[in-house]
Amino acid sequence: MGFSRMKSFDRTRGRSVKLIRYSKHSAQHNSVAVALVARHLHDMMDPSERLRAMGLVLPDPPAPIGAYQAVVLRSGLGFVSGQLPFVGGTLLRTGRLGGEVDVAAGRLAARAAALNILAQITCALGGWDRLLGLCRLDGILATAPGFTELADVMDGASNLLLEILGPELGAHARSVSSAMALPGDAPIELVCTFATRSASGSAGGDRLAV
Repeated sequence: MGFSRMKSFDRTRGRSVKLIRYSKHSAQHNSVAVALVARHLHDMMDPSERLRAMGLVLPDPPAPIGAYQAVVLRSGLGFVSGQLPFVGGTLLRTGRLGGEVDVAAGRLAARAAALNILAQITCALGGWDRLLGLCRLDGILATAPGFTELADVMDGASNLLLEILGPELGAHARSVSSAMALPGDAPIELVCTFATRSASGSAGGDRLAV
């Protein structure tokens, strides 16, 4: 009698454990499925929709601070002059990385400069439709002696560009170098090259964008 009860109890306990395990597995599976659907929907959005979903707004493109153009378009390529981390007309941070500016603050400055790059691109092209994709992103970082985490700081810009433009338009080659100082004591300056189609729909077209 006692053996039968124990056997029955063990079977019931085993079913309970299995149900709990199945329930946990099902919840994990559903969580992964939801994440995949969300990523697919995000990838299907255009850059304007992604910006809204992220709660971001492109700033007004900063005016050049010297005798040069903000953007030049040549034969299907666009060249964005160096962009600093201006936010509302003021540098988000000043100083050198590894000195007055730590990596986390440097990444935020990189994001601000990347938003200014996108603002320059949309201003030059009149929107997103003519953008075929980024080509190359170059970063110059003002660094204190011994600072080597340049790639980590640049990821702040690269990741944001990929989030906003998506994996096709946002993919880019990259380089980064260091300098003793940058204009306005900014910690970072970004330069970008992108591919564009002409207003008629074909790749190409030469013009300047102030």
